[in-house]
Amino acid sequence: FVQNGKHSTFPLVHGTLHPIHANPLEVIVLLSLYLAVLDDGQALTDNIENPEKVRQNVIEVALVTFVELNCENLFDTRHDSLKNDVEFLPEGSYHWTPYRYWHKVNHLGQEIVAQSNSIPDFVAMCEVENDSVMFDLTKRSLLRNAGYEYVMTSSPDERGIDVALLYQPASFALLHSHSIRIKPLPDTRPTRDILYASGLIITGDTLHVFVVH
Repeated sequence: FVQNGKHSTFPLVHGTLHPIHANPLEVIVLLSLYLAVLDDGQALTDNIENPEKVRQNVIEVALVTFVELNCENLFDTRHDSLKNDVEFLPEGSYHWTPYRYWHKVNHLGQEIVAQSNSIPDFVAMCEVENDSVMFDLTKRSLLRNAGYEYVMTSSPDERGIDVALLYQPASFALLHSHSIRIKPLPDTRPTRDILYASGLIITGDTLHVFVVH
């Protein structure tokens, strides 16, 4: 979004970045965007000296809340023969047992629901292994009653690390999602894909989201 709104689908009324105090293993950033759609196509900042005209122009307001959560290696306890995930097995160097796995999954769910009075509309997830861990987080953990759906990448990363996007269907009607492959430089290893998702928000406009790590 452009601050003056002239080049954005939704003029940006106010944007703030709130750092959330987290433990060293989890870094969370809460981004609240207040969006307004104006019936004459002008940005709200253009009318700041005329509040009455602003009130007449604003036809609908939406509050969309984003959280970015680095999961710091959310691996399951099963070996993927196509990936280098042996460290995160019960017999691996991290002794990654089912008990430790579920403790981490439920702790991540607690971190998400504790961010505000209402749960975030979007959660960009970094360092998740596969669809299995995302299913466990959204459907089987303490987060299971929150109603989240998700999309994610399937990257060529050697360890199997991916990114994902949790979203609330009531706030975001998903239209499309796909991975954007990053071509590695010579003599470098494959890296994570970028996740792209687009969907409709409550105003009827299309929101485009990129998850990058």
